[in-house]
Amino acid sequence: MSANALGQAPPAGGADILIVDDRPDKLLVYRTILEDLGQNLYTAASGEQALKQVLERDFAVILLDVNMPGLNGLETAALIRNRSRSAHIPIIFITADFNDEHHMQKGYALGAVDYIASPVVPEILQAKVKVFVDLFLLAQQARRQAAEHLALVEERVARAAAEHATRRLAFLAQASAALGGSLDAAAISGELVRLCVPTLADVDALTLFDEQRDEACTEVAWAGEDPTRAPLSRRVNGNADVWYDLTVQRVRASGKLQVFSNRAGMPASKRID
Repeated sequence: MSANALGQAPPAGGADILIVDDRPDKLLVYRTILEDLGQNLYTAASGEQALKQVLERDFAVILLDVNMPGLNGLETAALIRNRSRSAHIPIIFITADFNDEHHMQKGYALGAVDYIASPVVPEILQAKVKVFVDLFLLAQQARRQAAEHLALVEERVARAAAEHATRRLAFLAQASAALGGSLDAAAISGELVRLCVPTLADVDALTLFDEQRDEACTEVAWAGEDPTRAPLSRRVNGNADVWYDLTVQRVRASGKLQVFSNRAGMPASKRID
């Protein structure tokens, strides 16, 4: 897959590679060598053209000829590095002056990741470019997976919030019906306690007091009752010798994990410490 210096887009997918050289014959050679990688190839005949293309897309790697008329490779690299959007793009310099230490030191100072001697060895060029293409594709995959995971979490949170709102509205409707359906305080309290489980808690207790502020009775409801356990009372009168014990997950008053137990009149042998 390839594209010319005018910016014609190749098919979607894969990594974008930019090749910059002022000589059309070299551009053709490099493109021919790199086509075997199966990625999207873009070419530019000058530093100015390269800068324009860098503004348009995120390249996996840039092959940049050092010795070009006008804006040379080193100057082009400096401008690429000065732009936040392109500062991270790996740059491989291609130069015939491979033994020029001054150029190489300056290139590395500008952020070059490697140098390739011209004329290039096809296998070396392919291998060096492939390393950065693979890194780019892995990073792209990681970003995509992170975005998908975030979208999934947001969807679950939104669904849970919607379900909670639905349950809350249903509870309020049922509570309103219970309050308006009877004048018997004990009956109303029993119904309200039962409505709270398991919507609001796994166990709920509501105590009624008489006019002297003495405890009249306590309404109790819980989730997951085990019929094989000892008899458990849903209404505990002040003088009754009844008892119950349950390990629960949520108590409405606190919302914390607790052991909910009552041993009014329970024989000592059956008491739970």
